[in-house]
Amino acid sequence: YPEGSLISDGTFLYGMTAYGGINDMGVIFKIKSDGTGYSRLLNFAGAANGRQPWGSLISDGTFLYGMTFYGGTYDVGTVFKYQYYVNGIAENNAGAGFNVYPNPGSGKFLISSNRDISSIEIYNSMGKKVFQSKNPHKEIDISNQTKGIYFIKIYDGQTVLAKKIVIQ
Repeated sequence: YPEGSLISDGTFLYGMTAYGGINDMGVIFKIKSDGTGYSRLLNFAGAANGRQPWGSLISDGTFLYGMTFYGGTYDVGTVFKYQYYVNGIAENNAGAGFNVYPNPGSGKFLISSNRDISSIEIYNSMGKKVFQSKNPHKEIDISNQTKGIYFIKIYDGQTVLAKKIVIQ
């Protein structure tokens, strides 16, 4: 029983089910938009983190937050926090010649890469695309965006590389 809206980090969709999982009390899951890469991230367990998640998830780029219908001290629901990225964003092939600096920064960033970049996309922590360039330069300016965590993806025609960037 899916519950609430899906959110995206630009690579995965994240959501909840009200039932299912090891305890049949609901789960948090992730899946790619093409249906591959499904993974159960959290099995709800009852009193400690609640059961039957209710509503929608929100994200700050490192944690997912939500509510449950049952659980908590008086079994009337609880608010939960789940760390889904140990180091912020799962940085795909981060060591393969892709760097963004200064990071954190004011919104003006430089990209260094030993690859030919065919496009750049930047997403906010809710998965909304806030910048795209099909004719990329090594300098990007998203200083018109609010302070927070963003995800930058570069494409070289074959590989997608991703990193977390922060506007402070």
